[in-house]
This record gives sequence, structure tokens and C-alpha cells, in this order.
Amino acid sequence: MGLDPSWQLALQLAVIKKEVFGRELVFTYGPWGYLLFHAAVNKVVLLLYDLFVLGSLLTLYRAWLSPRPSPADVFLFIAVAWVTKYCLLASSPAVLFTLLCYWLWRIFDRGDVLAVMGAFIGTLVLFLGKVNYGLIMVFLIPAYGTGLLVFQRQRRVQGALLVLGFPALVGLFALICHVNLPGYLRSGVESIAGYNEAMYVSLTLTKKILFQFGNASLLLLAMALIAGCGRGRLTWRQQAMLLPLIGGAALLLFKNAFVRADSVHSLSFFMALPLLLAVWETGWRGARSVRILLWLSLLPPLVSLLPTKTEFFGRPVLPEILPVRYFQEAVAAPWHETADQLRDRLQAHYPESVLPSDMLSSIGDATVDVMPFEISVAVLNGLNYHQRPVPQSYSAYTPWLDHLNARFLASTNAPAFMLYVCAQMITIDDRPAAWDESQTKRALLENYDFVSECNIPLKAGMTQKLKPGKVFLLKHDVHCRQMVPVATNEIRLALGQTLLLPPTTNLVYLTLQVNRSFPGRIMAAAYSPDPLTVTFNYQDGSSASFRAILPILKTGVLVNRRVESKPETRNWLEGKTSRDMAVSSIQFAAPHAWAFAAPFTGKLVEYRLSDKP
Repeated sequence: MGLDPSWQLALQLAVIKKEVFGRELVFTYGPWGYLLFHAAVNKVVLLLYDLFVLGSLLTLYRAWLSPRPSPADVFLFIAVAWVTKYCLLASSPAVLFTLLCYWLWRIFDRGDVLAVMGAFIGTLVLFLGKVNYGLIMVFLIPAYGTGLLVFQRQRRVQGALLVLGFPALVGLFALICHVNLPGYLRSGVESIAGYNEAMYVSLTLTKKILFQFGNASLLLLAMALIAGCGRGRLTWRQQAMLLPLIGGAALLLFKNAFVRADSVHSLSFFMALPLLLAVWETGWRGARSVRILLWLSLLPPLVSLLPTKTEFFGRPVLPEILPVRYFQEAVAAPWHETADQLRDRLQAHYPESVLPSDMLSSIGDATVDVMPFEISVAVLNGLNYHQRPVPQSYSAYTPWLDHLNARFLASTNAPAFMLYVCAQMITIDDRPAAWDESQTKRALLENYDFVSECNIPLKAGMTQKLKPGKVFLLKHDVHCRQMVPVATNEIRLALGQTLLLPPTTNLVYLTLQVNRSFPGRIMAAAYSPDPLTVTFNYQDGSSASFRAILPILKTGVLVNRRVESKPETRNWLEGKTSRDMAVSSIQFAAPHAWAFAAPFTGKLVEYRLSDKP
């Protein structure tokens, strides 16, 4: 139960039910995404994946360590292996991508069959596991195969295998894993294009995060200087096949760690970097400068990990070092986890979160979806979960993704019931609750009738503590209401300018095109997007500020009513939004005006929500 386990449950259920990725499920993870967070959907595949990671790490370590290592080498090896172990828990795609870089370099360097097999396995898991890495594979593998054909005559067979074998294997496994390739790639492009704007967490949150960002930037700068000064260590052909791998991987790790610059994500860069530097040192064959940088890169993760491992001193350490727990869970895990087993596991942990019997009897065996994101409520109660394509409201952060869900709720394939779950945190990153999945929520108002509500305890944020929550039940009724536009006004808006809203009992939606200036785009790419905030000035004289997401503003967002509390959410779902607090005006603000291109253009559309005749 909770925000992060919620998307994992959605992914597991999609694989269990053999849903088509790229059509029935559109998400940042693919059909093999469960391997990356170790869900026992298919234990055979999971164990084979673990053996591949273990074998790849051992092969890399063997190539990296000298035949007669010194005590310092042994200590360095143990430190890298220990940090990498925790990186597998925190950010396993980073480790897998680093191992792929090693296998690709080994194809160029040695050309053995083991390297080709390792590269293909790593490529397939990344392509079918996580969408952003999958799109990288589309460009990386053919490009590297072409490089082998051009720069290494002795590796032309291997190059041809990469260029021709990659699309063949992807097509074969797409059929096996129920993937609609055009839709999968299209949705991947859309998810990546909007991710930076929608999901970033500003670096100004804490001094610790800024300190980590500075350290990471210095490490990247040192890598660039070492690469420039050591150009003569290998031939230019060898450098052309190695340095782009190392540099590209480092920048990818950096971006993945600091788009959401929080204590969990930012540390993943420091945990993944030592292994990548070990790959670099393997290619450069004992470069002293890379070895020194490797020692330095271990300081941040060790400083972070050691205080949490004080039980090492004066207590038995074997359970922590040896994979005892892993083998216990490997034996206990089912061979194929089912929806019923997921339900039983959740009920064992949260028995108090069962829906009342009258609500369960109303739903029966009919299909049900959950908004905004607490999918565990449907799983825990054994309901017939039938999710919309993008399974969480905050993930439908572009007009195209939002439109997929809106079209689904307006179709005959829509779930018979919708559970609208209001936990302590209705949305993420201080967004206005009504703005996420805005088009889909308009389709919800037009096609679902309010039935009942209940109180159940729900997980509060990142903690395990349960707090009172609300669940609203809605029933599908095609076109039970209709949103009729009654007035449209074109607007031009600048930062700090007050936008007065018409005093009306109807619903007013704002569609706004906000573009970043050229310096703002540079800042967003190299550092972090300049945050845009919106302030609501309410009728009673109070005000509240929220974070505004640029691509979500393009979908048309509700601006003249406050929908933040549980009673306000119920009024909105019942089509009685006039009972909620009215908004008299709004203002947009940003720390740096130069980061945005002024003015913003858009329109205000007033809708009358009328019942079906």
C-alpha cells in the first residue's frame, strides 16, 4: 500500500493478466519491469535474471582485478562490490546499463561469444524493462554495431549480429511478452518528453542535495578532464568505442539521479558510479588517474551507508553479508504469483483496510479502476481490477497520455465502477489535486455517477503509519452528464499578472501554453527546470500556492473551484462543485522571469455541467 508499491502492483497485475504493453498499459516500465524491483511474477525468469547479473558482475570483477591484487586492491574491490549491492536495491537499471557497457566494450576488445550473449541479454532486459532505457537501446545497439563494422574489421560478424540481431530479438520477445511495439515506442517517447517537466524535484530543497549535486558535477568534470588528458592511452578507434559508452552512461546516471533531486534518487548516482569507473579502468588497463577517481567516488556512498550499518560493530555480520535472506525468499516465493496471492499478502499486512460489505456487494464481480493512484485498495479487496492505460493520475502528465485515459473512460470498455481514493496525500509534489489527469477527470464527471462513500485507514505518504482516508464509489453511466461550453475567452498572461475569474457556478477551465526561454531550456537540461507556481486567491480572502506543471497546463485545468479536501472532492464527484470554495483570481510566479518566454497564451472556457436528458 502506498505511492510506490501502487505502480508496482499495477505492473505485476498487467503481466499476470497478459495485458498488451503499449496499448492496454502505457507506463515508464515494460513487461520485464518486475525484474528490476524483484517481484515474483515468474520465479524462473527472475532467477535467470539474477544469475545473469551475478555472472556479469563476477566477469567484470575478474577482468578488473589484477591477477595478484594488493591489500589495497582487495579493499577497493570489496568496497565497490558492497556499494554496487545496494545500488541493485536502489537503482538496478543503473547497474544493468553499466554491465551492458562492459559487455559492449568486451565485444570490441575480445569479440568472444560470452560478450555477445551478455550484450543481447542486457539489451533485452533494459528494452523490455524500462521505457527510457529501451529507447536508448534503439539508438545505442545499432550505432555500436555499425562502429564495429567500421572500426574493427575483425569484429564485423559481431557488428552484423548487433545491427541485424537486435531488431529480430526485440520483435520476437515483443510477441512473447505481449508488446505492441509501435505503441510501446510511441508512449515511451511521450513519457520521456514530459518526464523532466512533470517529475523534477527542485535542487533547492536541502543543503544536502545541493552538496551532492556539487560533488556529482565535480566527478563528471574530473572524468571529462581525465578522458581529455589520456587520449593517448588507446588508439583513436578504441577511444571512439569506449569513451562514448562511459560518458553517456555517466550523464544518464547523473540525469536519473538529479531530475528528482531527493535523498533517495540523488544517492543512486554515487552508488552506480564506482562500477562504471571499474568498467573504464578495465578498458584503460590500470590507468592511475581513473583508479584515484574511483577511490574518491566511493567516499559519498560509504559515508551515507556506514552510519546505517552500525550493527556491523559488535554484532554478527554474516546475515548481512551472506545472501541468506535472498535464498529464504527465493524458496518461499511462488513460481507464478497470482492476483489472489497479491490480495492475501496485502490483507495480511493491512487487514483494517477492507471495504465495507455493502460497497463490496454493490461492485460484485464487475470491473473496477482506481483513481488517483492507490491501486492496492482494489487488489486488497479482491476486486476485478481493470485499469486505464496510464494507471496513475500523476503519470498522465502530457496531453497525449491524458487523452488515452480520457478516451478509455468514455468508451464501452471502461470499468463498471471507479474507486476514487482520498488518502492524506491526494497528489504528489504539491500539485493542485484537480489538475492531474485533467482531461480524464472531465471524462469521469461525464460518464460516472456518484454511488456511496466509506472510511478506511490508508498509508500516509512514505511512512508505514495508517491514517483515516475516504473512498468514493462511482458507477459507469455513459454520458450521464455533459459538459457544455458556454463561453470562451482568449487570454495573454505574464508572470505576476493577476487573472480574474468570472463569478459563476459553472466550471471554468484554463488552457495555457507556457514555454521556456532558450536560457531556461539550457538551465532545465543542465541543472533543473525553474519551478512555476500558481497562487489561488479564494473568495473568503485566503490564498494557497501550488506547483504548476507545464505540459499539464496544456490539457485544460479547473481554476475557479477549490478541490483539495475530502468534502470538496465529494462535491466535485457529485457534480455539485458550486458548493466548494470559489476562486476569485490566480497568479503565476517563478524564481527567475528570464527562464520563461512571455507572454503565456491560452484560453478560459466556461462549461455548464448538465445531467443527461
